[in-house]
Parts: sequence; C-alpha cells; structure tokens
Amino acid sequence: MVLSQGFQIKDGELQKPEDGEIKLTVPAGLIPYCPRCGKPMSMNLRSDQTFVEDEGWHWAAERYEKFIQEHKKQKIVFLELGVGYNTPGIIKYPFWQMTSTFQHAFYVCLNQGEAYAPEEIRRKSVCMNEDIGEILKELTPVRHPKPMLSADKTKSVDEMLRFANGRPVVLSWKLDGLTIVLRYEGGEFKQAITRGRDTYRPHLYECANVHSHHI
Repeated sequence: MVLSQGFQIKDGELQKPEDGEIKLTVPAGLIPYCPRCGKPMSMNLRSDQTFVEDEGWHWAAERYEKFIQEHKKQKIVFLELGVGYNTPGIIKYPFWQMTSTFQHAFYVCLNQGEAYAPEEIRRKSVCMNEDIGEILKELTPVRHPKPMLSADKTKSVDEMLRFANGRPVVLSWKLDGLTIVLRYEGGEFKQAITRGRDTYRPHLYECANVHSHHI
C-alpha cells in the first residue's frame, strides 16, 4: 500500500519518495473487500460504533486489567511511544491517571512534537520530544543470546509445528506494540533488548540506566 504511494523501504526503514511527492491514491486492487458481503473493508479503529470488541478483545482487556491490579503497588513504568490525541482516553489519559494514583508508578513518553506530562506527574515523568527512529539509531546493537523468530500471523497449529521443526519454542499471542527481552541475573536487571531482526537489535540498557536515575 505505502509503496504504491511512492514511499520506499531502505534498510528496514520507511522513507519518503526521493522527489518528495506522495501519491494520494492507491490501486483499486489493493483495497481489501469482505469475503462475506463483498463490501470494502476498513481499519478496526475506535472512531465510531463499528469498532469490534470480540471475545479475544475482552479476554485481552481482562488480562491487562488483572496485570494492572496485581502490580499497582509495585514499581511500574507506563511507556508511551508515539501516541497521539485521536483517542487519548484509551492510552494517554489512563497512563497519566495511574501514574498520579500509583505511588511507585513512572511515566515515559517518546513523541516528537507532542511529548508532554501534566504538572501533577511531572516529577514522575520523562518526556523525550524526539523522533523515535532517531533515538533507536543511537542505541548500541547487540546479538540476541537466541534468535527471536516469528511464525508471522497464523491460526493454524500445523503451521506452528512446521515452523518449530522439532525444536523447543515459546509461543505467545500476537500483541501490537514493542517487544522487549529483559535479562536479569540474581534478581538484578542487566539488559533490555528490542526484538529487531531476529539476531541483532539495539541495546536499551543505556536508555534504561539514564532513566533509572530519575525513577
């Protein structure tokens, strides 16, 4: 879709067209249609009454709420990456409220042009008004102890078994967001690594160390 609009993907990054001109149309063949009714499909966004809250959504919502309630008295960081003001009541405002309410909570926001924390939680916040991509470039790349591979999106047990190919694997539900590997030794935090391209990824330890002084 984005390639048809003139964007380019170089070294894993989405870049604007060299001439700077972005097409505002896409080929009709790229528009998805419902296999049942044949009508054009759209993103499942919380913009009107058509947003889908199915069984899987409610299951995930309950797990999230359970996690919050079980950890609200512990040290907890609310990490907000590039969240705008389209639906702030979903992520941004609840993060602010919980940071204010929970004694040991801390709020971290990376958002170019919109990094902000209310005065009430400013002493418990770190806001970086920078491009997330540029911040990640400054992190030191390291090798994963074991490759973080993915079976892509699937609902087929047979596909997952073929992917495992007889090897021991850890499977989890696909969650939208940033995947981070946290490594502890003797109960002490040692390393945080993003998933990246299976084997090499930015090392977040320096970033975590910087903010630990504020926490």
